[in-house]
Parts: sequence; structure tokens; C-alpha cells
Amino acid sequence: MFHLSENNDQSFGWGHFILGILFIILALFAFRDPLASLMTLAFVFAIGILFRGIYQLMVRHRLKESFGIKPTHLLIFGIINILLGLYLVFKPGLSASILPFIFAFWIFISAIFGFMSLSAIKQVSTPLFWLTLILNIIALIVAIFLIFNPLSALVSLTFLVAFYFLLSGIQHIIYAF
Repeated sequence: MFHLSENNDQSFGWGHFILGILFIILALFAFRDPLASLMTLAFVFAIGILFRGIYQLMVRHRLKESFGIKPTHLLIFGIINILLGLYLVFKPGLSASILPFIFAFWIFISAIFGFMSLSAIKQVSTPLFWLTLILNIIALIVAIFLIFNPLSALVSLTFLVAFYFLLSGIQHIIYAF
């Protein structure tokens, strides 16, 4: 479907698949133990954010090598995700108190990135376009909830973030095929 193989044929998109599996594992972890320490949650999700940023830079490089295009938004979002992931890894105590806002803005930025990708996805598959559109609308709703309800978001953060990672993981696995 919508993955970046060497020659853009029907080969399997391992990057999307691995990222999807990682996000689903993160979601299951959050669903399984919602009372887990926010410190642990911040660290575990920081690794996912860090890998996503690295993957975005890899996709940008592949697009440049394969098609001669250099999407600036992939560079920007990749760097933002790497910096955010590193921040969460090295400052878990401080980040736990602002975790709802960090996740809200990260989910918001990811949804914007998803919306920016819609035109390319529509050229590949109309059903995939609609799925991506719906998933990104849900992501925006989750982000807005987290921004405007930080106290209640702190209580339900693990469920909201787990739900987002589950949807994002499913989306990446679909892209792999």
C-alpha cells in the first residue's frame, strides 16, 4: 500500500510494520496497568517517540534517494520527535508533571503530519485515505481533550495514550502491506 520500498513496488514495508508493532505493544502496556507510575510511562513512551523521529528521518532520506524529493515537514517532525523523546528519557521526573501537555502536542503534531500526507495517500488508495483521515480526526480530538482538561487527562492519560498508540500502530501495520 503506502510504504516506501526501494522501487515502490508491492514489497513489504518493514519500517511501518515494526513501528506499528512497537506502538501496539506500548498500547497494551498502558491498557494492562493504568495505575503504573507516570515516570515509567514517560520513559517507555519516550522510546516510542524517539524511534518515530528516527523513522521519519529515514523515510525522508528514502524519499530523497528514491524520488528526489525532500519533504521539509518530515525533517521538522522527525527532529521534534527525537528531541522530545530524548527530553523524556533524560528528564522523567520533570516530564511526568507536564506529560498530558507533552502527549497532547505530540499527538496534535502527528495528526497534522497525517493530514499533510493525505493527498499522497489518496493517490495510492481511497479507502486508506478515509481511514487515515478518520484516525487523524480522532487523534485531534484526543489532543484537544488533553490540552483543555489536564487534570482529568492525568487520570485518564494511560487510556487515552494507549488508544492513540493502538490506532497509530494499526495504521502503520496497514501501511506495511
